[in-house]
Amino acid sequence: MLFLDHNEPAFDYTPKEAKPLELSENEIKMNLTQHMINFFTLYVSQDSVGTIANSHLANSDLYGINSKHCLSIALKHNQAVDFVKSGVLPPELTKKWEGDDLPPEKVPKFYEKNHVPTYKSSRLLGNLHSRATEVREFIRVEEISSVDEIIKIDESVLMPGDAIYQDIAQSAYHDYRTLIRSICETYGINNEGQLFSGCFTASKKQINGKDDDQMANVQRIVEEQVATIYAKFRSNFFDEFGGIIKNTELDERKHNGVRETFRRFWTISFIWMAYF
Repeated sequence: MLFLDHNEPAFDYTPKEAKPLELSENEIKMNLTQHMINFFTLYVSQDSVGTIANSHLANSDLYGINSKHCLSIALKHNQAVDFVKSGVLPPELTKKWEGDDLPPEKVPKFYEKNHVPTYKSSRLLGNLHSRATEVREFIRVEEISSVDEIIKIDESVLMPGDAIYQDIAQSAYHDYRTLIRSICETYGINNEGQLFSGCFTASKKQINGKDDDQMANVQRIVEEQVATIYAKFRSNFFDEFGGIIKNTELDERKHNGVRETFRRFWTISFIWMAYF
């Protein structure tokens, strides 16, 4: 929560007056469809809201949000947003050195653009980016250091005779792993961590520049496929013991086969399959 001691005065977003085309009523009726097509084509080809927003972010970090550069860009951004309603195109962003009207000399490091000069920002976004980068690097180092680490199983959960269920659990895990890897390869997902967290960084790069709805559709499809795999293997596990409904009833018996099989599944990796 941010505790602000005052409100900034409202910015003047007064739109520029639109100039309608000087056409006769008869000409408008005859060529209305073509005029609509021309306007839509112009709108799509000149859509620059994202570019202007990025420029405002870079300039505000470098010069300050109240600098004349940012105020000018804010007006252009407002015109770009209203273009579909007003038909008035915003002026192009300044890309060359023209006296005091400077483009950003460099961009903050959180842009992660290696092909342009960057600097470490001391503002809020810069600090957040630095901390996130540190966490990411820490996780990466931990992942590398744990590649060859041998995980020790807590032997307190094991019982004599569990080993006879090893082949069943290993076979189920092999099928499960094949299906999960198939999903990851299909959608460019690096590992199960990304798959189950919903953070599909590779998939986002593959559909970069396309409609955001497509990424949402991909995530929904992946979630449905994972849920189907989850349900399938849980069902297969309990089918060996009379079905999942039967095994949701309380059972005071210490050894009924389910517990032994469950422990073997747990030692392989996927405790969720038999959790109840």
